[in-house]
Amino acid sequence: MNREQHPLAALLQDNGWTGVGYLRRLAARHKALGYGAISADKKRIYRWLNSGVVPEWTAQLTMADLHGIPVETLHERPWPQWLACVGHDDRLLLDPAWTPADTNTILTSMAGGTMDRRDFLIVSALGAVTAQWATAPPATAAGAGQRVGAELADLHDERLGALRRLDDQVGSGEVYQAAKTELRMITKTLNHRSYTEEVGRRLYAAAAEASRICGWTAYDSGFHADVIYSS
Repeated sequence: MNREQHPLAALLQDNGWTGVGYLRRLAARHKALGYGAISADKKRIYRWLNSGVVPEWTAQLTMADLHGIPVETLHERPWPQWLACVGHDDRLLLDPAWTPADTNTILTSMAGGTMDRRDFLIVSALGAVTAQWATAPPATAAGAGQRVGAELADLHDERLGALRRLDDQVGSGEVYQAAKTELRMITKTLNHRSYTEEVGRRLYAAAAEASRICGWTAYDSGFHADVIYSS
């Protein structure tokens, strides 16, 4: 079974760090910031990744300092959501100057075959960004793609509403897979069909909602990566 990555596991993997090595770096900065000593025991990283343990506040503040994340972000996006803001590619999502074409690129990446929980948490955590998808003038697909109308947007809205209700009935795991499929369909329409600005706004709003459902159902389903905590 393909298991989804905890954002911290993804951060460690992306940077080639071991859990213990990261904790040693964290402990040194924690002390330098005046928060006192913390252990670099590999059990600590294991609990953060696999047991749902939330790091103490000073540890989170130290992580944020290490990665240049504003403290306000930690308040706005509780652990582990704010970790999605770490890294160059993730920071692009926070840029208010991005374009609808950038949105399409991000959606295509998330809707492809390598989606993981971290991708969807990025979108789920950034409410202000997803709101732009519904309000910014959309870019219609290049070429002579088949024109789609409000009827298609209506269908996606209905299906997404059903997915929200199904979460309570059949569980997050099943809804997660269905929401990924829905996001793929919406993204394909945005990339390869033509539509009016009004329909485009509705499709972007549907993509934002599908991404949000994917993020939270992945989180609720408890998908985690293999632990990276060796020394």
